[in-house]
Amino acid sequence: MKPADLIRDAGTGQLSHTKLWANVAYVTATVSFLHLVFVCHVPPDADIWLIYLGVVGSHCAVSKLISMRYRNGRRPDDLDSAAYRDNPRDLS
Repeated sequence: MKPADLIRDAGTGQLSHTKLWANVAYVTATVSFLHLVFVCHVPPDADIWLIYLGVVGSHCAVSKLISMRYRNGRRPDDLDSAAYRDNPRDLS
């Protein structure tokens, strides 16, 4: 993986603003967390860990959930139930 893949769309190869700003948020949260620990010498409490992991971890989980739910721009309940029942792997 190249560093440019962190901000490029996998399908088109163009700049993805969603990926760019998500990574900006990750870097900002990580730098803030490390600043508290190493510069201010504040040991991370459970509150700080939960906020940090909530910012960095929840975005990935929610993004994956949304992409699984709205696959190919179609909602799961939009599928023809008979066609889905006959061939559940062919969703397109």
